Amino acid sequence: MDRNQDIVSKIEETKNQVEKIKLQIQLAHQTRFTDPELSLNTAKEAWHLAKTIADTDLELEGLITICSSFLNSESYQELDKWINLLENRGNEMNRKYALGRANLFHYVFANHYGKTKEAGKFLHQALEYFEDDNNTRGKTTCYISMGNIEFNQGDYDKANEYYQSALNLYPEENNEIVFTLKQNIASVLMMKKEYHKAWTAFQDLLDIIPEYEYGTRSLLLINLGYLSTILGEIPAAIQYYDEVMELKQHTTGEKIHVKASCAKADILINMGKPEEACQVLKAIKADVDNTQNQFLIEKLYRSYLKYYQAKNVNSGLLRFQVELLEMRNKINETMQTSSKPEELQNIISGIDELLLIDKNPR
Repeated sequence: MDRNQDIVSKIEETKNQVEKIKLQIQLAHQTRFTDPELSLNTAKEAWHLAKTIADTDLELEGLITICSSFLNSESYQELDKWINLLENRGNEMNRKYALGRANLFHYVFANHYGKTKEAGKFLHQALEYFEDDNNTRGKTTCYISMGNIEFNQGDYDKANEYYQSALNLYPEENNEIVFTLKQNIASVLMMKKEYHKAWTAFQDLLDIIPEYEYGTRSLLLINLGYLSTILGEIPAAIQYYDEVMELKQHTTGEKIHVKASCAKADILINMGKPEEACQVLKAIKADVDNTQNQFLIEKLYRSYLKYYQAKNVNSGLLRFQVELLEMRNKINETMQTSSKPEELQNIISGIDELLLIDKNPR
């Protein structure tokens, strides 16, 4: 029996309502990456049950878990409604931790839509609530988020300062938050091009992560594959990417295997093995075509372009004409809702160049 099924069995067996709610929240938290839909539905069940037995703090925990589940499902359509509900109930019950979490969710929501200044205000408001409540976990999350802002702006030293401030709140512990912080610090090393140190940091984390943490494990493997490629350890890089692809069945909500597959295909093309690369790309094409995720579409078709360019050197592109036109249509369709159409336009330019070569064979 796997870890999630064990909790499901306990939920079905327990007669204690409080214990049942706690188990539901635990299950929702554990499945937020691997099965976002299950996570969200379970969190809602916990919230409803907590309201039924009039347990305020469990009701608030249920609302917090619902908001977290929405974030991991990449569905922001209803999120604002649930954040406002959490904030209103937090005010009514004077629960600072709930108000802190509500402002954190407001920060993520605003940041998602590019409202950087507004997002920063929410983040600092959240930190005030957590400091008033002496909430270590909340303060840590704020420091991590502040570090992430600096990281995304390219100030890696400042980002590291925030990460270290958060880490100082947990000097002797080894929990999920500490694990996240160590990942972030390893990412700082990677961005500062301290590749050997970064590889060691990620590998140390991979050695201690539980097997069932599939989502986080995949992220570590992706980074190790990238670093191994830079360091010239190509067989190791392919092995890391293969491990991510093998975890596909456990990370259906993330589709991180697409990124690993594209990275492996790029390596194979550079090794002069374009046909092997093509087989890797074909295996993920249906997954990408069925999603509206621009990042995945961009990754896949950039790798396809490299494949077509490699094949053109040897044999021309006549037999790829239809596939190239299909690619162009798919990207044109995606550009209608894209937040960064210029990225996809670059791919279209590459396709047009190949089609031009095709119309004027040597």
